[in-house]
Amino acid sequence: MPRLLPPLVMLLLLVACQKPKATYEVRTESTPSPATLVLDGRKLGSTPITIHLEHPEDIAKVRAQFEGHDPIEQRIRFLPDDKVELIFLFGEGRSPMAKALGLARILVFEYAAGLTFDVNKWDLKVGTLPLLQRQAGLLNSSFKDIKIQVCGHTDSTGTQEQNLELSIQRARAVMDYLVTQGVARERIVPMGFAAAYPLAPNATEEGRSQNRRTEIVLGM
Repeated sequence: MPRLLPPLVMLLLLVACQKPKATYEVRTESTPSPATLVLDGRKLGSTPITIHLEHPEDIAKVRAQFEGHDPIEQRIRFLPDDKVELIFLFGEGRSPMAKALGLARILVFEYAAGLTFDVNKWDLKVGTLPLLQRQAGLLNSSFKDIKIQVCGHTDSTGTQEQNLELSIQRARAVMDYLVTQGVARERIVPMGFAAAYPLAPNATEEGRSQNRRTEIVLGM
């Protein structure tokens, strides 16, 4: 008969063969830097740093401080393959988007063009639906009593009139899908900003692709 392995050895082999638990790779940065990062009272390090989180709701719970100050804008940028960028902006006054929305401080959930829309389109891609499903769950759990502003943006190509309409339609497409996932319609305000708030220069395709986006914005 074959010799049986000791129970402890068998347990170690079983653990080693298990698939590692899925995590979200989160690249963090801040302006200015370095800012201290904290999650549920636990220090994670200082920006810029890449951290790994097990649950998507933990991404919005990460807090940052720079010289004792809270950020005026916290931006969560979703990328393919469960990668995320977490960006903090510190300073006096309000961020440009916060000022446009009449809010003091904002939390922004940002979706890249490749995950949501084709050029000059506002139809949601199938691949982005699971992401928006998780977003709806987060809005109904961690932010259930907060007003939601869905903001559409474009690059600078096209006329102002065309870009404004395109940005509004993108915002409405995201809003309509969130409603199908149980987010109350009366909580959501769709808004279009055309090309007024670029994240990158429009001189290159890479920059334009970053500017074609939809954001979900909450007051902090």
